[in-house]
Amino acid sequence: MGEDRSSLPRPPSYSQGMPSHLKHHTEYYTERGDLIIQVKDTLFKVSAYPFWTQSKFFDRAASENGTTVDKLESEKERQPRNEEGHVWKLKNVEVHEFERLMWEVEPVRGTDDRAASVDDWVAILKLSDRWGFDGIALKAAKKLLQLDMNPVAKIQLVHQHKIRLEWALDALMKLTLQAESPDIKDTAVLQLAITTHLARAREKVSYMFPWNRRRPGPVREIICDVFKLDSNFSMPANWKDLKVGE
Repeated sequence: MGEDRSSLPRPPSYSQGMPSHLKHHTEYYTERGDLIIQVKDTLFKVSAYPFWTQSKFFDRAASENGTTVDKLESEKERQPRNEEGHVWKLKNVEVHEFERLMWEVEPVRGTDDRAASVDDWVAILKLSDRWGFDGIALKAAKKLLQLDMNPVAKIQLVHQHKIRLEWALDALMKLTLQAESPDIKDTAVLQLAITTHLARAREKVSYMFPWNRRRPGPVREIICDVFKLDSNFSMPANWKDLKVGE
């Protein structure tokens, strides 16, 4: 007699060709989607349109029909074709990071401005800069200016994303005015040039009268002079102008 399968659990509803260990994202896997992206063990099925139109990386990769693109080969691996189309497997990305990027790329109706914390916007900045979502990257940089952020972590973003140091002027002011000099761990993040200039700024500020140290204007002037920053800096209208050497 054949085996009675009536009591066995139903197989997962993954598309043919999908590895069985993968799961669908609870929010960003919809039948309306025409682009499938794999992040770790999670599949996202989303609209391809914003990826091809807003992202320099995905636009270039799409024009190459999914083949490797110069300097971008570490981002993507080609998956075999299945009944739903190509699966794009992204490397060096966490599920929660990609989810947060999707909040901006394809916001769900009624859930605008979901990103609120420093961690949210750092994740969005990380992926939007990596993949050339320039408008989203600029928005993330603006949002981070409005949030209270650890100054060393903010300088770290300057290095990671090659952002103009003027963007982190508030972080430099905090580091200049704090009681203790940065420790060894922090100086490793700040790097030699910033650590050296910071020591000079701290020394100059230490000679100021106490009431002047409490005024942001004179301290800002010293920092701009030591670090050779534009004292009239304001946020640019596009991401490229916020980057060093772009």
